[in-house]
Amino acid sequence: VSVAGSYYLTFWDVPAILHVTADTLSLTNQVTGLPATAKPKLIAMHPMANVAYVVLGGETDAVQVVNLDTLTFSNAVPVDRIPAAGPESGCFSPNGDLFYVLCTAASNVVAFTCASPLDPAPETNINLQVVGAPAAMVFLSGNRAYVGSTNAGRGLSIITNYLSLP
Repeated sequence: VSVAGSYYLTFWDVPAILHVTADTLSLTNQVTGLPATAKPKLIAMHPMANVAYVVLGGETDAVQVVNLDTLTFSNAVPVDRIPAAGPESGCFSPNGDLFYVLCTAASNVVAFTCASPLDPAPETNINLQVVGAPAAMVFLSGNRAYVGSTNAGRGLSIITNYLSLP
């Protein structure tokens, strides 16, 4: 993810967030401290705050908050409402009020409220079943979101009125 002259990278087999400067493409810092069993899947930037969320798979199944002002980890919020959820990806709603987590193993999408970006909370009323294993989500005008799925149940799920869910 690119932010103001910096890149923030994560790799499946590295339990850290790497900070690389855009001008020299050199590693300048690392945010360490993830559990050794955590498998970072995706890093997403909050649209209104200097905060990133990392979707963790492996044995962790959580959303890890990164404070980009201090380059430190804040909270880790478990994706535990679904046994063996298999979080794979995630994205913020355009206004940053919600963070959606796409759970491939459970074929659903769950959400976290982001009223305080450093302290997300599970939105227990959002647990959306989708076709197949959700892999990507995009927001379009008209308060619609599309979830693309892979594997045997390939398909496209449409979520309407995502800003006023549930």
